[in-house]
Amino acid sequence: IPGRLSAVLLRTLSEAEEFALLPVRHNEETLNGDLARVLPWPVDSATLDSSHTKTFLLLQAHLARLRLPLADYVNDTKSVLDNAPRVLNAALDMVADAGNWGTALALVRVAQLLPQALFPWEHPLAQLPHLHGRFRQSGPDRETLGTALAALCASSAAPRRPSRPRKGGRRRRGKGAAGGGDAEEGDSGWGNGTAEGV
Repeated sequence: IPGRLSAVLLRTLSEAEEFALLPVRHNEETLNGDLARVLPWPVDSATLDSSHTKTFLLLQAHLARLRLPLADYVNDTKSVLDNAPRVLNAALDMVADAGNWGTALALVRVAQLLPQALFPWEHPLAQLPHLHGRFRQSGPDRETLGTALAALCASSAAPRRPSRPRKGGRRRRGKGAAGGGDAEEGDSGWGNGTAEGV
């Protein structure tokens, strides 16, 4: 299994008591099974109705940058990602106190992967817009990297609409679009959320 140690650590993280109350709603075990089929790290099909298994699947879906078709899954992912750093920090304290430095370093790596939304075998540059999914751990070739970086610079240089001033004369800062919301009608399956420019 690629990234086996990270998979074991994420699975262990998912078994924490903090995730025991993550809701598994009616028929979500079927959706969990569909999700498990498109993710790299396997789960026991007999536990698809478990909160801990759902947590593990949502963490993988986050790393894969999948577009989740249900608002409930988006909200559940936010809840999992809110709790994950605290659990990881507690685990890191425990293994460091025990002198298990190999596992401690692996936990630090997992803690980096979550905010970056990358699997352990992906190149660090893949976290940049326009670069995700374009190359593997060995890195991009010059042509791919040049094209992707040019697209990134072009999107950064695109003119932005000025925000409208408030009544008090202050400008309101715009909020980015949230990732929540149900899939559009006719949109089935687990889409890849790595749209260009995102």
